[in-house]
Amino acid sequence: MKRVIAMLLTALLFVGAALPAYAGDWTVPENTELTEAARAAFDRATTRLVGVNYVPAALLAEKDGVYCILCRATAVHPGAKPSYALVYVGEDGIENIWDIWIDKHSRPKEEAAGTSPEAIRARGVLRVGTTGDYLPMSYRDPDTGEYVGFDAELARDLAKALGVEIEFVETSWPTLMEDTLAGNFDLAICGITVTDARKEQALMSDGYLENGKTVLRRTEDEDRYTSLDAINRPEVRVMENPGGLNEKFARENLPNAELFIHDVNQEIPGLVAAGEADVMITEILEAGYYVGQDERLAAPLLREPFTHGELGVLMMKGSEALLNYVNSFLADEKASGRIDELAETFIYLSTDSLPDAA
Repeated sequence: MKRVIAMLLTALLFVGAALPAYAGDWTVPENTELTEAARAAFDRATTRLVGVNYVPAALLAEKDGVYCILCRATAVHPGAKPSYALVYVGEDGIENIWDIWIDKHSRPKEEAAGTSPEAIRARGVLRVGTTGDYLPMSYRDPDTGEYVGFDAELARDLAKALGVEIEFVETSWPTLMEDTLAGNFDLAICGITVTDARKEQALMSDGYLENGKTVLRRTEDEDRYTSLDAINRPEVRVMENPGGLNEKFARENLPNAELFIHDVNQEIPGLVAAGEADVMITEILEAGYYVGQDERLAAPLLREPFTHGELGVLMMKGSEALLNYVNSFLADEKASGRIDELAETFIYLSTDSLPDAA
């Protein structure tokens, strides 16, 4: 009985969120079980869906041969958590993924999985992927479990703009792209550099913050490690976290150096300071933060990085409506001065809002 009540409450919430524009036009059936016609239309419409498994839970309403069906939705990925979604299907022989409707108009399959602004608002939660290991951008404080940093606050701003709550979803640098494509979250914001390789597999927003690769080393090594040639030597110990662009850069540009892979990114600066490694190749944002935290560390090329790039928001292909919304949101954040405000708070001036470096 409790499950039935919970389902009905959920249904009422979904109907209220999804149908206000059609008030009076939809017929709400007394029996929420799918009719034969609704079931046939649903089966036809979902035959070719991939990436998300939809299981009908209740027929909520119908209008002009279109059925609004509450479904239990689970991404086809190990460990994926089920959620609920509204699926709109027609009874006129729909057989392709473009006809899974999130709103009055057709949406592609990825948006049916919940990656359109409309679906996020209907769900009431923005799911944000983050590695939680990148100070000062997005870091999960082990003492509080809270996510802090520039990107964590930017993500909260985005959720607020959408009018929804925020849920941070843990990912890792080695699995970031895989988790994005699997639909484990709506988008990822955690210090992700815009690259052509990433844009080939997924969508990336306009850049919102300049960044680039540089060197983090001990202060006492004042005249050393000031160029790639000086680092690319057998006696130099370079330490990086696995799976990200730092490791990729080190392998491609420092083949002669001794490369160590350490799983916990935020521990590497402390290990360099302690003499366990000589150099960490990282972004200028992260290097600058750790230099401010630990006087044993220096970043001699902070203003002359090896590369130049920008950070962006990552999401699966097919999420063009969400991409457009995010780009508009980022433009507004820049125009209002909010990006500069976050940079001053978390990167350039104050570290009071961030936990101490490991």
